[in-house]
Amino acid sequence: MNSFKPNTLVAALALSFATFSATASTTTYAIDKTQSGVQWVADSKQRFNLNASGAEVLSYLKANSSQLATLEFELNQVQSSLLGNHYRYQQTYKGLPIFGKGLVVSLKHADGSLYKQHNYTTQSTVAPATSSSGATIDKHRALEAAWNFLQPSGKLLSTPKSQLGYFEQAGELKLAYKQSVEVNAPFGSWQLMVDAGTGKVLQAKRIDTPHKNHGDAALNTGKVTAFTNNKHLVDLKDALAELNQHQTSANLNKSSYKVIAQGSGLVFDPDPRTTLNDENLSPAAAAATFDPAYFNVTLQDITENSGEYFLEGPWVTIIDFEAPTSRPSTTFDGTWTEKRGDLAFYDVMSYYHIDQNQRYLQSLGFTGGSAIQNGPIEVDSNGVNGADNSYFLPASNRLAFGHGGVPDNEDVDVILHEYGHAIHFDIN
Repeated sequence: MNSFKPNTLVAALALSFATFSATASTTTYAIDKTQSGVQWVADSKQRFNLNASGAEVLSYLKANSSQLATLEFELNQVQSSLLGNHYRYQQTYKGLPIFGKGLVVSLKHADGSLYKQHNYTTQSTVAPATSSSGATIDKHRALEAAWNFLQPSGKLLSTPKSQLGYFEQAGELKLAYKQSVEVNAPFGSWQLMVDAGTGKVLQAKRIDTPHKNHGDAALNTGKVTAFTNNKHLVDLKDALAELNQHQTSANLNKSSYKVIAQGSGLVFDPDPRTTLNDENLSPAAAAATFDPAYFNVTLQDITENSGEYFLEGPWVTIIDFEAPTSRPSTTFDGTWTEKRGDLAFYDVMSYYHIDQNQRYLQSLGFTGGSAIQNGPIEVDSNGVNGADNSYFLPASNRLAFGHGGVPDNEDVDVILHEYGHAIHFDIN
């Protein structure tokens, strides 16, 4: 970031709750609404047991909707919120998923009524070529096709994922691999659809959510064309080997003997300009100028291992997964005293504010079956190749903050903005 921003602490969280508050709509339509992609309140007279099975709910829907009656579905998840249970169905064909297609059905906790449905199904049929040929390439060849399309010159950030299913294109379903690749050059969390018969990349797009727009709308629309042949192309085998070595090293450094402890550290809350009430405060001001803006806070549930304290807790884990390479800070007394300009300060900023906001979510009732981001999200507090940007990586459920200009995680708004993306992803 190039400047501090006025604080809007609750903005990210308020936005994140929009999914839940939207279900309070009272607009009513007939259950046999056939438009795909619409939301509607279903039959308000129908009541289900509060622990109704996915099969029971789906049976009712198919019996009352000509659109759904002939389609195939698989229950992916039953997700709970403060208002109700939400049944997520993946549309399938012959047992394989149709990517991006399905249903979300909501039952009220209060009375078991089916009050909302989101329909994003398709009636498209399987392409003739797909029906006759089937899959002729395996997952590894699909990954090779994706790799050659992207022409990476950087490191893999996480283990690539591949899933066989159907991809809708031009009104037809094509058998394809959904291939996820997170790499730092060309930077992004890439999702590619690779034809399972020919190995051709049918679609490629970035699904990460950078704080600053990357300036190319095509990257998010699936209209990306194959990258130009790169003389610095990294061999896929070498990239996988390096990733495996990094992951092995990280696992060896983890000890099974850990103690949950309390620590302390210095943070801004929310940012120096707001705390000091000085909108003209310059990031280049003398270090002492910022001293009144620091707060000494408790770092809850951090990890102690053989006398060394780590910023690893139930809701946040500080790690290093991308450039610049910088080992997460530790102490031998549980106290972090570093200030802005020191990498340890940004470790503490990231840990504390994400941890506190997760605890705030839980105080609102989002626990147990209603929990959101119910586990430690991994955070690189000095990443993004040092760029002036930050982002959420959905494929690996990670956050990274860049230090170009003013480090992004010097401002709580940016931290919550990125964590808000993670919250949205987990809800949806």
